[in-house]
Amino acid sequence: PNYRLPNVDINGENSEVKSWSQAARLLSQADNAKLPYWASFMADIEDPDWWPRKHPVPTYSNVIVGSGRSGIGIHIDVDNYNCTRVPVDTYLTLVCGAKYVIMLPPDQHMFEKDQPFP
Repeated sequence: PNYRLPNVDINGENSEVKSWSQAARLLSQADNAKLPYWASFMADIEDPDWWPRKHPVPTYSNVIVGSGRSGIGIHIDVDNYNCTRVPVDTYLTLVCGAKYVIMLPPDQHMFEKDQPFP
């Protein structure tokens, strides 16, 4: 597969990386300097049989890693390839420390119809 380069953010600043090795180097330097960071990259992910997925979402085979108060924070995952930007599920989170997650029942959301996400 032809994967895009990782999206890398260090200490609140996005870094336009030109290669995977540059991304790894920048993240290693940030980690050594104890700077907050996050990175998002695509990976071959197969959904488990028990996952009730209606249809695949292009580019949502993403893995997000981070450290510290990186600013990845609260966000809603949406299908950017669908004109309606329908919310989609993020189903795996591994953390050390604390991460607050709001789980809603299927087909429900916390915003009024057509209300933009803050």
